[in-house]
Parts: sequence; structure tokens; C-alpha cells
Amino acid sequence: MSSETIINWLDEVDDEISDAESIVSDHESESEQEISEVSEDETDSSEYNSNETVEQNIRSQNFIYGKNRYKWSLQPFPQRRTRSDNIISHLPGVVGSAKIINSSNPIDFWNILFDNTMIEKITDYTYVKITELSISYGNTSTFTGHTDIIEIKAFIGLLYLCGIFKSGMEDVEGLFATDGTGRDIFRATMSLKRFLFLLLTIRFDNIYDRDDRKESGDRVAPISELFQMFLVNIQSNYSMSEYSKVDEMLVPFRGRCSFRMYMKSKPNKYGLKVMCLCDAKNHYLYNAFIYCGKNNVPNPKKFAIPTLNVLELVTPIFNSNRNITGDNWFSSIELITELKRHGLTYVGTLRKNKRDIPSQIVPNKQTEVNTTKFAFTKDIKLLSFVPKKNRYVLLLSSMHHTNTINPENSKPEIIEFYNQTKVGVDALDQKCAVYSTHRRTRRWPLAIFYAMLDIASVNSRVLYSCKNINSPIPRRKFGIIIGKELIIPHMKRRLLQERLPREIPQIIKRILGDNTVVATQEISSNPNKRRSKDSALWELNETTRDYVAINGACQNMDDLTFLRSKRNYSDQSRRLSINLFQCKLLNGEKSMRNYLIYSESTGSVYCGPCRLFSYISTGTLITEGFSDWKHPEYVGVHENSKSHISSVLAMKERGFKTLSSRGLPFRGSSDKFGSPHNGNYMMALELIAEFDPQSRESLKVNTYFVILDKLDAELEKRKNLMKI
Repeated sequence: MSSETIINWLDEVDDEISDAESIVSDHESESEQEISEVSEDETDSSEYNSNETVEQNIRSQNFIYGKNRYKWSLQPFPQRRTRSDNIISHLPGVVGSAKIINSSNPIDFWNILFDNTMIEKITDYTYVKITELSISYGNTSTFTGHTDIIEIKAFIGLLYLCGIFKSGMEDVEGLFATDGTGRDIFRATMSLKRFLFLLLTIRFDNIYDRDDRKESGDRVAPISELFQMFLVNIQSNYSMSEYSKVDEMLVPFRGRCSFRMYMKSKPNKYGLKVMCLCDAKNHYLYNAFIYCGKNNVPNPKKFAIPTLNVLELVTPIFNSNRNITGDNWFSSIELITELKRHGLTYVGTLRKNKRDIPSQIVPNKQTEVNTTKFAFTKDIKLLSFVPKKNRYVLLLSSMHHTNTINPENSKPEIIEFYNQTKVGVDALDQKCAVYSTHRRTRRWPLAIFYAMLDIASVNSRVLYSCKNINSPIPRRKFGIIIGKELIIPHMKRRLLQERLPREIPQIIKRILGDNTVVATQEISSNPNKRRSKDSALWELNETTRDYVAINGACQNMDDLTFLRSKRNYSDQSRRLSINLFQCKLLNGEKSMRNYLIYSESTGSVYCGPCRLFSYISTGTLITEGFSDWKHPEYVGVHENSKSHISSVLAMKERGFKTLSSRGLPFRGSSDKFGSPHNGNYMMALELIAEFDPQSRESLKVNTYFVILDKLDAELEKRKNLMKI
């Protein structure tokens, strides 16, 4: 057949049978077989001598048809030059923040994938759950306090170490055992009860608007926000190579979930199906989504479900001329045609029940081993290959367009290419399974979170390898470094806690080694590292009291909407109002209640001086926080109570003692209140006035020494009250 004949046929092929028709074809098997038999009879007949009959014979010898009349050529189409869809114009490797990093520490690469923004989200959502559960545990529980970013990172670090030690299925009590069978690094990081409490309370979304997001179609609402943030970080720090792989990953899970799946070919059988797009060379996960069923994705063009899944995965790499490799569940003419429209090629195995396959290339029992049969269209190549007796495989490709066969092993090039690129997602799954952080759970969002941690470990090692080619690190050592780096900041902070079991500080010092003294100096010299802006998260120790007595506390009033303070009552819902931070003095003037501190984690307000210096341990403004917005008058009652006045005076006294004990000068170059040069003592008085409206009025009319006398009198009065 001449090239001119083929080119003329190319002009007609688009007008024959489209891919859309092949998907919705109504042709019956009998009629198709009948047409095929007729075509063969016409080819073998010698009765037709007319020109028309000769032309028909030539066409039937060079073209074959599928059951749906999809047309194939037995000869490859001539290629005058390299096809544009095989020209790659990008450089694979690290990009974005990962490209800027010049570090050999694995934790730096992990941090750009699982960044502080994600950790802050987890911390904020966990606050809400802890607040809800801590009430049922009571105020005497020592393990139900609120958490912060440092502790959440330490918790994640312990999960990584569980995976490294292959203790995912081990009882947690065994890891924290004190009889010599446990691991000291777990007890040195946090207590067993605290670890279990965090495992119970960790959350990944805002529970208050979860139902609304579910109603809008987000079936994975409990973790979708965090999952999407994770994917953004993954894609913004790496550029894929020219070869990629699409496949499914089964996250082990046996609890209750409407989209839990059973896959008998997987080791764990039951779990959550995650569709993945990976780099075929280094198995870097680039895109993924949690599969929630057939009807979860809009399908206006009526594509097959596998086609929809692939198109959703490869959206970030549209028009990049990359190749996609997939298995026979994905492969179809419909998919290849749609990918070509978006500048991508495809290679994959094909199921034998596809109606596009012509019967002429399907081997039979008499076909010899290593036999290859080809069929071509303008953009697609189809082949059948017999690797063993009575066994054959069908492959489809829009990347290859010739009938090239390797003479050494008699395999066509498409077979060898498929074998090289087919393991991307499976290799990622194996790497995740070797040191998996997965633990048994009944909460499917937590199972997805474990999978995200495993993927972050694998991907961060790929980024590290790209930047440190000459300094490879084994996978196990890489995981240990990440786990310890996440734990150490919390361990340093815990070293200064009071009332720890005697052996815990010794274990911490042994783990930290030379960093022990440095850690103690860092935290002691900078109390701000120990102090949270959230009053519910304050560590009630001497360091925090010293800091607040001198520097004051932040009221956290940046967002005046106070969204987390919403409380539902029988008649309506109420939120914290800015009016609660104001009080009316005896002279009629309004003054700010600067002692009130809003807690974003609990959605309530605390009295700062009373929380740190009160001689009583009860009261909502001291313990769990005040949030009864229906009865705000309680704050005024507290303001005039003896315990509140005593706490304010105690904070004054603490500020004076701290200044003198640290050798700080009391007097400045100016004796005027409000001057930036009036010295530390008058600065402390101004701070006191912020918490005490009566002192503020005194500062307006009295001198420095009169105020000093009044403060001394108030301190003496306080001592008498304490005696009573």
C-alpha cells in the first residue's frame, strides 16, 4: 500500500466511526461477525475481475475492523519527523521552595511538604475536640490539656518512629512499658495517657461547617481541606519526569465508611481507594484523590468512570507532552483520544472484551510464542503479544507508532517500555508499607492521615535525593531522622517541667546528648518560647508568671467576629461581643477590661491575672473559660470580687520582684507617665493600670510617690485579707 493511499485514508478516518459512538455502540455480536465473514469471503474470492472488486480486495487486505467497526491499518503510517506530542520541553526535578533549600537535613524537605500551616490547622481543629472532651474528664486530669504545634509535631514524630520500629500493630502500652520491654524515647516525649488522648482527639477539619460541606457534595469533608493543602505542597515543589503512572492505592481500613472497598488482589483486602498519579522513575506521588464511588464526579460528557478518574488525576500536567502509563482498567480508545486533546500520550494494557479490538490480531491456540501482531491508526498503536503458550497480552499506545521489535528478546518496544514504567504507584505503595505509620482505627480520616504521613516521608526523600545526589541516606535512617527532629523541640521543653518522674529527665538528657545544656539555656533565657498567646494553653509555671507580670498578655482581638465563640441556646445562637471587653467606671467613663483574654482554641474568655495568680482554683474565668454570653453580668461580679483584686495585686508584686531580682534599673530619664523613657518601674505601673481601671484613674491625678504609697497600702491590705 502506498503512502499516498494511507494519507488519503487519514482524511476520511475522522468521518467514519468516532470514539463516542464506540462507547455507546448498539451493534450486536452476530451482525458484526457476519460483516467480518463477508469481508473475508470477498478477499479470498477470485470471481471478481472488475476494477471495483480489485480495489475492495486491496482495502480488505490492509485494513481490519473491530466489533464496533472501528477501523485499523495493518501497516504503520509514515512518520516524516518526530511527532510534536513526543517532544518534552520541561526539566524534571525540584522546583519552588525545594529548589532554594541548601540543606542536608531531611526534616527541611519534610517541612515544605507538611508545612506549619497544615500543622496549625490540625492544632486548631484538635483544640475544639479537646475542649469538648476535657469537660467530661474533669479539671483534675493531667493529660487533657490543650495542645500546640510543637506537641502535634512530637505526636507525628512518635507515629513515624512506630513505623520505623514496625510497631504499628503493637499495643501502645507495650511501647511505653517501664519494665524494660518498652522504648524510652516514647516515655521521654509524652506520657502514655497523653499519647492516647491525642490519638483520640486529633481532628482535621472544622466540625461546625462539616455538614454544610457534605451537603454541597464533599463526601470526604473530614479531611478534604488538609488533603488538598498537602497536594498543593507536593505539586509546587517538584516537576515530574516525562513518564508517569496512574493506579489505585488501597489504604487499610475495616471500620464503617460508606465508600470502603473490597479488593481481593490487595494484601489488606478492605480499605479506602485512593487514585494516584506518580512519577514512573522515582515514584514521587504528584496528584491523588480519594475515590468515593461512581456518582461522586460530574460527568456531562458521559465518559467511562476510568476515563474520568485519569482526567482528574492528570489535570495538573495538561499540555506537557508527558506520557501516562496505566493498566487494563483504565485503557480505552476514549481515554487516549481525550488525553491527546490535552497534550498527553498514553501506554497501557487492554482488556480483551473491548469492542474496538479487531479479531484478526487476537492470537489463537496455534499461535507461536513471541508472536506479535500490530494494528495502527493515525494516533494509536495496538498490538498483541504471546509471551507463553496459550497466553497473550494486548497493549494500546499513542506514544509509539512503529512496529519495532527488539531482536535480542523478540519483544516489541511497547512491551519493554510498559515494563519499565508500570511500577510507579505499586512501588510507592510498597515503600509506604515497609515503614508505615498506620495503626488500627475506627476513624477513616485518621487512616487517610496515616497514608499522608507515609507519602510525605517517601516524597521528601525524593526531594532530598535530588538536592543531595552525593549524600544518599537509607530509607530507615531517613525516617529516624525525621521522627527525632519532630520530637526534640517538645522534649527540650518537657525537660524544664516540674514533677516529672525521676527517670524521665535522665532519659531526655541521654537522648539529647550535647544539646541538653543548650536546650535549657535557650528556653530559660527566652520565656516567650514557652508562652502561648492563647490563655487556655498557658503553662502555669513561674516562667509564664514572670513574663506576663512584666510584658503583659495579648487579648487576641485581631478578629472581632469571634467565630469560635458561637454557642447554641434553645432560642438562638450567641457569640462573644466586643462590648464585654468594656466596663463603665463610677465617673461614667468607659474603660477597657484589659485583663480579659480571648482564647481562640476554646472560644471563651479568661481573666489573665486570676488564671496565673489566683489563690483559688475554681471559677469559669480561671479554669475552663467563660462563655455564657447570655449572662455577661458575671464578668462584672468577678471584677469586683476579692479574689480578682488579690490576683491583680499579686501580679503587681511579682512584676516588682522580677525587676529587682534581675538587676533591671527602675528609674528612667523621665518621670512622666506615658513617656517611652520613664524607666522600668513606671512602665510596670502603666502595665498594672491596664489591668486595673482604678489604678488608671489614679495615674491621671497622682504623682509617682503617692502611687507608691497607695500600692504599699494595697499590698498590706491584701496580706490582711489573706490572713482572714
